[in-house]
Amino acid sequence: MDRKVYKIESDPEGIFWKPTKLSVKAYCEKHKVPLHEEHPLSEELECPIGDEWFTLKFKIQDYKKYVKEIIDNPDIKDYKIVRIDSQGVGVLAKERNELDSRYFIESKLSDTQKGLELMIQVGKRDSKTKKVQLFVDLPAERLGFDKSSKDKHPSGMFSKITAEFKDSSTTIASKKP
Repeated sequence: MDRKVYKIESDPEGIFWKPTKLSVKAYCEKHKVPLHEEHPLSEELECPIGDEWFTLKFKIQDYKKYVKEIIDNPDIKDYKIVRIDSQGVGVLAKERNELDSRYFIESKLSDTQKGLELMIQVGKRDSKTKKVQLFVDLPAERLGFDKSSKDKHPSGMFSKITAEFKDSSTTIASKKP
């Protein structure tokens, strides 16, 4: 068994995987301890030290198989990845703040084809509540939000959000008094 651990790009921030003889085990990157599984049919992993929860994209038992396949695939293990997406996004900075374990806020500054863009995600940790996803487009001096059905309108969480730019400002405000 090699002494490598693996991070999967689509995983929640803060998880890495350690191969075992037959499977893989998820670990908390911050505390370097195995994450606890609520149930194999669940999508939730818990750090026993930091009382943090991580939500996977699908059930733990299926996700472990997926990660094991990625790690064990000898056909593509040493291939170089070449990006052919000309509009690829280069992440310049990423931050996560977890002062209160009931909520999360994540920010990511990216260099897009149009210029710098700041993305901010805010929400409650329970998986039933939708998150708010804001975009600050610096070249266009515009504040926007994700309008998909998987995200919440900013007025559902905030009474007012303002982005101030060099020559303008944009505000998203709740219509409720």
